[in-house]
Amino acid sequence: MGHPRKLKNHYSSVRRPLDIERIEREKKLKEEYGIKTKHELRKIEFIWRNLRQRARKLIAEKDPEETKILFKKIDDYCLCKENITFENILALKLTDILDRRLQSIVLKLGFAKTQLHSRQLIVHKKIKINDIIIFSPNYIVKKQEENHIILIQKPEKENQKEKKDDKK
Repeated sequence: MGHPRKLKNHYSSVRRPLDIERIEREKKLKEEYGIKTKHELRKIEFIWRNLRQRARKLIAEKDPEETKILFKKIDDYCLCKENITFENILALKLTDILDRRLQSIVLKLGFAKTQLHSRQLIVHKKIKINDIIIFSPNYIVKKQEENHIILIQKPEKENQKEKKDDKK
């Protein structure tokens, strides 16, 4: 057990800080998916790497219980389009997980016009999932939650003016 206030990292830093190819690739991903900091991208990469590591480990160990858990997790997050196999898990791309982020889903559902607009809606607490306000754009949406995403809208200003007039 560790110290309760010293939590473990949920990401890992890069090995080669000045790798030009990686920097360009990350720059394209940041623009395409509306990621604000590379710290967010590192978290998603960490999740992606861990899923693939677990799959490689289970191929060697052949533990049926752990395999069920991993397959259920992949199915819950709807990461594999076809049937779930170890080959499909190992073939996952980083963009598959980036497409499941709340920011990308809000854009796909048509609540926002751009990635940055969807990010703003989320950060300003305008998005609810199952009556819970989610304000993290990096939240990975499960398959069951996708149909329960709601945009919270304030009442129009005209309605507010009418209410004020009624009180007077």
